[in-house]
Amino acid sequence: MTDREPAPRSLTKDELNLAELPVSLSCHRAPKGRHSIHLKEEMLDKSGRQVCREWTVSGSSRYGLPLAIDDEVLLCLAYFLRESAFEHRQVHFTQYSLFRLLGWGDSQRSYDRLEASLRRLSGVRLESKESFWDHKDRCFLTRGFGLIDNYALYRKAGKHTSDQPYISSVTFNETIFESYRSGFVKTLDLDLFLSLRFPIARKLFRMLDKKLHKSPTYEINLMRLANRIALTDSAYPSDVKKHLQAPHDELVRIGFLKNVSLIRRG
Repeated sequence: MTDREPAPRSLTKDELNLAELPVSLSCHRAPKGRHSIHLKEEMLDKSGRQVCREWTVSGSSRYGLPLAIDDEVLLCLAYFLRESAFEHRQVHFTQYSLFRLLGWGDSQRSYDRLEASLRRLSGVRLESKESFWDHKDRCFLTRGFGLIDNYALYRKAGKHTSDQPYISSVTFNETIFESYRSGFVKTLDLDLFLSLRFPIARKLFRMLDKKLHKSPTYEINLMRLANRIALTDSAYPSDVKKHLQAPHDELVRIGFLKNVSLIRRG
């Protein structure tokens, strides 16, 4: 896989762990009975020590796991966080401004979609083992946390005569916010991300945008890639190849990737 840097437009800051590790499924509706995402893999830390990294995402019993749409909402909220210069983990915004950033219309459906998304994001629990890097002590941490702690959404009630907009808010979890504020982020072309048609293409874009930052090529085992992007139908390599074809083609068509090769080894 090789990249070509896109022209920057609306930019946000992407938390590096969340760019590489899944917090949502790569679909618009969770498969029946799917309540968690679990990733386990062997890797080397920055000192060359071999560690076993584990990453578990658990959705709430009522609202379930985050979906593809929730990645979009979370990144747009991170855009507002960046615009506030990371002063506070609570960000304020009008829902209309968020809809414009997402490319949604100002309709009842948009308000309902946002509310459902925030319910899923606020109900999720992340458990990480050897996944978060501590810059100060130069080691990986094991920790548990959420994504957002709370939210407040305001709607017009009856005839609205005031010129003041209705201001909503979302409070990021302290662990995620401190990771943003400490600089463990990279710039992401938000407009390009949102313009992608396929949810899987968006996940690949985030991950490869990080991986191809320092090298023009990136190589990964096919089934490991399926786990990294929380592909729901990934029982066999043939399933994964089928689901990746259109997203790969889209990333090549827009010029982000030069080519993609699937190589059989052993």
